[in-house]
Amino acid sequence: MKKTYLWLFGASLISLTSLAQPTNDNCAQAIQIPMGGPNVCIPITGNNTGATSSGITPGCAVFNGSEIWFKVTVPVTGLAVLETSAVSGGIGDSGMAAYSGSCDDLVLLDCDDDGGVGLYSLIELNGLTPGEDIYIAVWEFGGDTFGEVSICAYQPPPCEDLNPFTFAQDGCGTDNITITWETFSAEATYFVEYGPTGFEQGTGTTVSGAVGVDGPPVNISGLEAGTAYDFYVYEECEGVNSSTLFDTFSTTTSDLTNDDCDTAIPLTVGGINDCNPTIGFNDCASNSGLTHGCAFYQGGDVWFSFVAPEGGEVWVETQNVPNGIGDTGLAIYSGDCEGGLSLIECNDDGGLGLYSLIAAGGLTPGETYYAAVWEYGNDTYGQFSICAYEPPTCPTPNQFSFFAQNIGPEQAYINWGADILPGAEFIIEYGLDGFELGTGTVITGIIGVDGPPVLISGLTPETTYDYYWQAACSATLGDSTNVIPTFGFTTTELCPTPFEFQIFTEDAGFDFITVSWPATVPGATFAIEYGPTGFSPGSGTVITGIVGTDGPPVTITGLTEATLYDMYLLQFCPPASQTDLVGPIGIQTLFPPPTNDNPCGALDLPTDGTVVIANNSGATVLDEESVITPPQTGCQAQDGWCAFESGIDGSVWFSFTATGTEATITTCLDANTIDTQIAAYSGTDCNDFGTLTLLGANDDAIGGCTLGSTIFASVLTLTGLTIGETYWVLVDGYGGSTGVFAISITQTVGLDEASALLFGMYPNPASTELLIQSDVLSGNVIFELFDINGRLISSENK
Repeated sequence: MKKTYLWLFGASLISLTSLAQPTNDNCAQAIQIPMGGPNVCIPITGNNTGATSSGITPGCAVFNGSEIWFKVTVPVTGLAVLETSAVSGGIGDSGMAAYSGSCDDLVLLDCDDDGGVGLYSLIELNGLTPGEDIYIAVWEFGGDTFGEVSICAYQPPPCEDLNPFTFAQDGCGTDNITITWETFSAEATYFVEYGPTGFEQGTGTTVSGAVGVDGPPVNISGLEAGTAYDFYVYEECEGVNSSTLFDTFSTTTSDLTNDDCDTAIPLTVGGINDCNPTIGFNDCASNSGLTHGCAFYQGGDVWFSFVAPEGGEVWVETQNVPNGIGDTGLAIYSGDCEGGLSLIECNDDGGLGLYSLIAAGGLTPGETYYAAVWEYGNDTYGQFSICAYEPPTCPTPNQFSFFAQNIGPEQAYINWGADILPGAEFIIEYGLDGFELGTGTVITGIIGVDGPPVLISGLTPETTYDYYWQAACSATLGDSTNVIPTFGFTTTELCPTPFEFQIFTEDAGFDFITVSWPATVPGATFAIEYGPTGFSPGSGTVITGIVGTDGPPVTITGLTEATLYDMYLLQFCPPASQTDLVGPIGIQTLFPPPTNDNPCGALDLPTDGTVVIANNSGATVLDEESVITPPQTGCQAQDGWCAFESGIDGSVWFSFTATGTEATITTCLDANTIDTQIAAYSGTDCNDFGTLTLLGANDDAIGGCTLGSTIFASVLTLTGLTIGETYWVLVDGYGGSTGVFAISITQTVGLDEASALLFGMYPNPASTELLIQSDVLSGNVIFELFDINGRLISSENK
């Protein structure tokens, strides 16, 4: 007679959890998907597991319910393509329907079965109302398979709006202009209409061609030298026109002669601070093949040369020409145009405004050096000036060194680098916005003694001022910097209202909160009113004080722990003005530590899969917990947490008594609202962290478990447990995440390993009866059923 033992722990053998419905199970819960550009699919993954039917009758792809819902906003074109596609391990055959209207009154636009790739769906829509939401139902063909599916929405390839920022002059000459633009409309036809500046569209000369074959770029020839022309460009795709681009481009007055290093225009090096400008232009300039290394070089450089003077120091500078290019790059090279150039320095905005300046020293007297000039980004053509001269004894600093700071209602400070010309006399002239230089108020002093910074006082609140700056290095005639061009600033209100984001919690405890804000109006009276969340101003508690004396910061006491409050702030400025009322601003006292903040207070968990709701708000990090921090050996592995996670942030503890040799611990449950990481330990003394032994840890469940879009949960499976022994479980909020989470432990039924595969047991779960079936055992078999304490409940001889 064979004797087999069956151990049954708890009320059921295996706990089966019902499948939750997806978050987008109906139209009202539709997930927003992005609208991609022309032929640009931005996939969103959905899952129909647990989906129900909302009662629609789309009429294709054997619809039997279990649909999930999405929505997309119609772009300005009124066109949209909707497409489903495969996800590895997901459903293999989809149906899709598109609706306009509202969820309470849906109007079917189209339904599709296999219009996409393979057995997936594709719907093309046109004539839609821009800004309207289109609702999309997706289901599995026949509704008998569940899993993931990908969906996206995008604009059809023809004929997208042309991007005006890509329309540019790509080259030119005395009788021709080359234009270019960015296009994604394959097989479209482009149309370029041009004429003298100001011509009426429809009366010019038009050329056309096939996009990608004849252009862009497109060269227009037969033009007049030194003449500006207007250009209009649009594309046509199957009778649909894209938007029209417009810009003005010009031919050159003469052919470019210094397009290459070996045709560089010589510059005469002037004396001390003696800039004798040479006019240059970049029209039709090509790419020299050098990278230069600054000022967003995209080609279009022109070349100049100079001979180093006896002192071996030369300043090279670009400057403005009326109606010329406004932003330059400059590079200086030594060497030979044919034998190879060596970069000395590259500069973007070292001169005035967006112009360039290089102070080159250590040059070899009598040697020729080369300077390349280009327009920043190479998208504007025109003139500029360039000069080379020996260094000034009182050099003009870069204008970007100067700024206004600590601006108040009646004062401001002008600041600049303290290392600029120390010992020289500074001259600041200021006045109302737009004042003429020489008519303003002048402040002088010695750099390093009287400033920077320099205070300007007696100003008018909420008023814009301009200021200029100059330095005189000595009494020698002309030994001064240039006048730094105008800068501006605007004084603040007499009683400025703080921005809501400027008011913040500086500290908080169980019964107090300390708040702070910028003390921009010293001497003003502040009033803080606070009360329960949602209270009406005028019904709360008020704290008052003097700004700069009594706060900020201000501590609010006598509060209730773990409670949200609203706060309002108002300031009264002398003599008779006040800020706006700012608020409500949410503030919160701390949660007290939970009872299971340490192992000895661990909450005992059942092992039958029961879901327990817990909260780690207020949890502390015990010094001893650093001893048992799990190894950080990977994000998805069962034996570790993410390597970039700093460790334990807000941990709480649980315990369970093993009723079997295996256990699965999970926070991958619907009630979980935080990103968790878990670890399990064996040990005998909850007071001695050193006796706890790590059994396993997990951050994000193997295979992934994401609740919503950002909540990552944990799953940890333990094996080799000793029945009757107590184990400890730590749950921590990843990165300091705190709040409500769910946890459950499920233990496997304890069958003898040699006979575990011989039985079928049902129903599962069982309550009063359990049927055990075996096709392998024969003869007399004794089945004995024991409870968790080892007591015999039932014995059957079969």
